[in-house]
Amino acid sequence: MKIITLIQPIPSKYNIFSHLKNPSLGLPILGTILNQKGYDVKIYVEGIKGIDWERVFKSDAVGISVNTATYSEGYIIAENIKRRGIPVIMGGIHVTFFPDEALDYCDYVVRGEGEETIVELLEALENNSSLDKVGGISYKAGNQKVHNPARELVKNLDIIPDFSLIEGYVEHHRKLRTRITGESISIMTSRGCPFSCKFCSIIKIFGNSFRFRSIDSVIEDVKRQTTLLHRHHIFFVDDNFASNKKRTKALLRRIIEEKLNITFTAQVRVEIARDEELLSLIKRAGCRQLNIGFESIDPRTLKAYNKRQSVEEIINAIEKLEKYRITVHGMFVLGSDFDDVNTICRTTDFCLRHQIDTVQFLPLTPLPGTQLANELKEENRLLIELGKGMPQNGFGFGVGNYVLFKPKLVEPSILQEEIYKAYQKFYTISNIVKALLKKKIRIAIARNFGRYLVKKAKAEIDEYIKWLKQIETAYKSP
Repeated sequence: MKIITLIQPIPSKYNIFSHLKNPSLGLPILGTILNQKGYDVKIYVEGIKGIDWERVFKSDAVGISVNTATYSEGYIIAENIKRRGIPVIMGGIHVTFFPDEALDYCDYVVRGEGEETIVELLEALENNSSLDKVGGISYKAGNQKVHNPARELVKNLDIIPDFSLIEGYVEHHRKLRTRITGESISIMTSRGCPFSCKFCSIIKIFGNSFRFRSIDSVIEDVKRQTTLLHRHHIFFVDDNFASNKKRTKALLRRIIEEKLNITFTAQVRVEIARDEELLSLIKRAGCRQLNIGFESIDPRTLKAYNKRQSVEEIINAIEKLEKYRITVHGMFVLGSDFDDVNTICRTTDFCLRHQIDTVQFLPLTPLPGTQLANELKEENRLLIELGKGMPQNGFGFGVGNYVLFKPKLVEPSILQEEIYKAYQKFYTISNIVKALLKKKIRIAIARNFGRYLVKKAKAEIDEYIKWLKQIETAYKSP
């Protein structure tokens, strides 16, 4: 067993993952580990380059990584490979929560973090030895589905992923198009989150505390990736880049001292605005944009989401980052038990009034493993119950842009329509021109790209709204 092929599917329907061609970090990390163990590894990220099926069908094992936006595509690929007698291993957030479902399509499921699990699993298969000691896997034993005990979280995060294992990756990134779509070099500096937002599945995978890479490892990763691609814009994929301020400041100082000459985007919380020294270092180190989960402008909703922030803190963060000339990408989750049509209109007006640079409006989504999903299931409010095989709506929309439950104060189809209108109201020619008049060229380009994406999504959003209306009629009927 030496030839290993890893695959990351692309969603067949439009959602927030559709235009982001960047690979997630999981497969490059696993591929690097396996390559160092002597395996012949190639990775196919469908958004970058099509799958070489000749290579796949001569593989000794195939790994497929999926999230809840791509699980149905992953299952189709898995079935196609499995029927040829090639062992198929699946991993990722979706199958971690639904291993029983996944085992209907594949042979083995790696649950949670896979760095140690994948090596032990392949060695067991290669030696034809028992699987019962391989922690964190699920598999079939005859007609029975077996779920081995979970594995402890990975302690060593200092693996530097070799992105050259991804077919077409370098060529893709050197195209001019990637500069327009905003694709970046993805680098992780930490895993986990101590917060417990009601709709978030992160802590179920990575734990509710932070684990950090060494700063030396992060710096070396930056150097390798920028040298590989001759590009210098980084996306730090941490769920909260500034989770440990002391450590973040040390990392930023190293970036400055080593004159890495990068620009970067990161995800943070509103608390970052309280620390002027941190903001100064972030700016000096090359921060171009911060993505912030504002989520709502309604205090009741923020409390219900367990967000632990206030509307005043949201406004303060916007104003502080404007002072440092750092672009703000504000992310909002709409459809709480307190949200109605007026709430969505007020949210859009809030974004325009406070001059947020770019925005993301997403419906509240019952992601697998979350408190939200469990509550909605108990209340019989799910329109689509994840974990039940292929999507029941027949469209394969999955998660992202789509309303998957019954809100309390608005019909699902109305929520879907109003979110689309909110995008249209924000990403207008007028708002693009405003950025140009302020000589904020990059923001104008980003808003124009947002306008393009909104138009591109319309046909599938309309199709989904039609389906929602059919479902509404059905559950209203006596």
